[in-house]
Amino acid sequence: MRGLLPIIIILCGLFLFNSCSKLNDSTEMNIMITPSQADFTIPATTSLDTGITIISIPATLDLDAMIKLQNKRFSTANIKSIRLTNVVLTLTDTAKAVTIASVQNLKLTIQAGGKTTNLLASVTAPDSPVKTLNIPVTATVNDLKSFVSDGNVTYVFKGNLRKAPVQNLVGKAALTYRVELGL
Repeated sequence: MRGLLPIIIILCGLFLFNSCSKLNDSTEMNIMITPSQADFTIPATTSLDTGITIISIPATLDLDAMIKLQNKRFSTANIKSIRLTNVVLTLTDTAKAVTIASVQNLKLTIQAGGKTTNLLASVTAPDSPVKTLNIPVTATVNDLKSFVSDGNVTYVFKGNLRKAPVQNLVGKAALTYRVELGL
């Protein structure tokens, strides 16, 4: 009987640990959301000034629908934090001569509700004929809950151009967020 008691205690402990783990999974969750790609245009220009706004993209994020699509128990009321994880710009013009090489560097901030975030992502673009530019998220602190919670944001890309584009550069921006949720 003495040898059986430790085994029963261990089994009860494992059962309790497993139950708590499942409870935690049902009350907390992290999801990745990628809102619809936002259209942008880099206008033809002659300016090569530094620090200018190259692209300004207004966007509407239906966070509640994106969250409920992955788990119906959660909503925007359950958001603990929202962090930017990935930024990709892709030119949609199929002409070979239209590339991202006109852009020298880009720095992303988000504006919402009269506030602007700190620098979130930045890149020095390659001087090569590419149509897609992955912009690494460089911010170590980027909890955007207060910025994107109401759903209306503007992505602002500042920087400078390597050469002035002779025609509009049209494309799509895809941003991915990690959303931490809890009941």
